[in-house]
Amino acid sequence: IGHKPNNPEIAQLTGRQQEILRYVSEGHSNKMIAYSLQISEQTVKIHVAAIFRVFNVSNRTQAVYKARSLGLVA
Repeated sequence: IGHKPNNPEIAQLTGRQQEILRYVSEGHSNKMIAYSLQISEQTVKIHVAAIFRVFNVSNRTQAVYKARSLGLVA
């Protein structure tokens, strides 16, 4: 993944959170993300909430916008 490692927000995201963020940016529901990654929907919710905290946002749209501005997703 080609992003700036010196960005503290990116550094705070785990690899799994970055992976989930990519699914969110593609418009997938928590249920579909859970199915694709073979994890529970509750685990996806926990990761999404953590992403919101790191990015200081309150919804998926804001999280995707922030991720795009950081170059994490296309």
